[in-house]
Amino acid sequence: MLNRHALGCDIAPRVGKGLQVSQYDSDQFSAREKMIEICMKRVALEDNMTRLFGIIYALAGPTLAGILITAALTMNMINTKSMIYAAAIGFIVALPIAWIVAKQIKDNA
Repeated sequence: MLNRHALGCDIAPRVGKGLQVSQYDSDQFSAREKMIEICMKRVALEDNMTRLFGIIYALAGPTLAGILITAALTMNMINTKSMIYAAAIGFIVALPIAWIVAKQIKDNA
């Protein structure tokens, strides 16, 4: 799981309670706050993207595997090897499809 340190966002505000801050320090503090906010949003987006990808893959993988197994049965390929290959190809093909769909949903949201 990603965190703000993994993205190089390890800046934390260091202004204590009751500490007097000059204008220069105040500007730096607000810049730090903004950077922390941006980094945390980036982490949240990446985490949401991974979660969305997992959900879509959980639906797309078995669906494509089932479609390919049905196609193999329709072509009278009634043996174990054909069923395993059809299912494996379905699950492998679902990986990039789920990633592309998750990315499109994230970009358009």
